[in-house]
Amino acid sequence: MRPPDEGTTIRLLDVFAKQVEMGAQLAVISEQLRQLPDHEIRIRALERWRYSLPLAVLTSAGSAALALASYLHR
Repeated sequence: MRPPDEGTTIRLLDVFAKQVEMGAQLAVISEQLRQLPDHEIRIRALERWRYSLPLAVLTSAGSAALALASYLHR
């Protein structure tokens, strides 16, 4: 059995130091993401407008047609 190559030996301390470094980077990224505007809310508002407008037009056109039909059939 050969002794481990010095370039490939990974110590537990190295792993822990890298984990702490990545945790700090993740905290910075998380804070940056928290400062960005929430696009999901904007998209849902646009979808709500997009899908409710045709329904409102259809309902008002139907109401107008019923009013006209009841007026003509007196």
